[in-house]
Amino acid sequence: MIRHGQTDWNVEQRIQGMSDRPLNEIGRSQARLVAEHAGTRFDTSEIWSSDLLRCVQTAEAFGLPFRRAPSLREVDLGDWEGKVWMELQEEFPEMARRYFEADPSFRIPGGELLSDVVERGRRFMEEANLSEAARDVIVVGHGGSLKALIVAMLGLPVRAMSKFYLGNASVTVVEIAPGMIRLNSMNEAGHLGALGLGGHG
Repeated sequence: MIRHGQTDWNVEQRIQGMSDRPLNEIGRSQARLVAEHAGTRFDTSEIWSSDLLRCVQTAEAFGLPFRRAPSLREVDLGDWEGKVWMELQEEFPEMARRYFEADPSFRIPGGELLSDVVERGRRFMEEANLSEAARDVIVVGHGGSLKALIVAMLGLPVRAMSKFYLGNASVTVVEIAPGMIRLNSMNEAGHLGALGLGGHG
């Protein structure tokens, strides 16, 4: 699993959600670096990507055909999209707390439940037929949607999403074998060097 490269909204700590933001210059460099790293490390049979622009641009850096999956889109953060995280935490501290704790019953006004995002992760697993892949599959997504996919794959509670962090252009490896799904590594960023920066969405 690879999170998309950096956008200007990541730098500004703005909530992206479903907003379709492009990579910035650093993000394009991150995409190139993670593609080079993955090319030497994995025996890739398929590439899947969220259909939002920042993920598509990251997937394009691999120079290989890839499939777009709306089920990999970021969490729909409704009325919060475009706003700065720090300001929201000051204005709506209780709502921010419930979101950061990954409360499965919490819905941002105009957005979706985190439990629904995990269900999207389950649908993607079926769509991509991950359990039947003979070689490595690369999935390019978002911080929230990839955490939800990890939770879905490992059979963890929705609240477990609050325990994970995935930086821009980081690599997370999940191994699937008959009767086994195992998280091998998370949030690897050594391939990025000084460009290993974080951000939301």
